[in-house]
Amino acid sequence: MTDANLQEENADLRRRLAEAEEAIRAIRSGAVDAFVAAAAHGNRVYTLESADRPYRLLVEQMQQGAITLNADGAIAYCNRRFADLLGGPHERLTGVAFRDFIPPDEQALTRACCNKAAPAPARVKLICRRRTEG
Repeated sequence: MTDANLQEENADLRRRLAEAEEAIRAIRSGAVDAFVAAAAHGNRVYTLESADRPYRLLVEQMQQGAITLNADGAIAYCNRRFADLLGGPHERLTGVAFRDFIPPDEQALTRACCNKAAPAPARVKLICRRRTEG
């Protein structure tokens, strides 16, 4: 092999290494959720599953209502059980002010509980009222 051939092969190997390292960085950073690989009978698509999937499924299927609130008190997420408890469709509760479901005489206690829970997750039992269409 000539010196020119070795330099060309070295450059090709460096390029391939850079591509591989870039792909690994993308996978590690979460920028990739699937990739295609050549297989004996054509290409195969492999999807990556995040570690939070089992926990998300648990929250979705549990019998207790669960919510996450934005800083302004709007519902950022609720599971289906929470929606059932409030009598509203799951899809229509996101963005609604949580205080709209709290009876007036429970508002101060609810605010105090939410303030306590703000820096860290908390388990709080609250009295809510069902949503009425109107």
